[in-house]
Amino acid sequence: MIAAITDPWPREARAEGIATFVPGAPPATIHELPEWLATACVVPTEDLELL
Repeated sequence: MIAAITDPWPREARAEGIATFVPGAPPATIHELPEWLATACVVPTEDLELL
């Protein structure tokens, strides 16, 4: 799941200036992981300080 949201596809290399952000603390159990990762979004790196 993490590889899928961080894959640079369709590019061969990762783009500069963007990051995958998942809000909140990581879940306590593996069963809660898919729901937590579903909230991930791609943001400009300069916006990370605001999140």
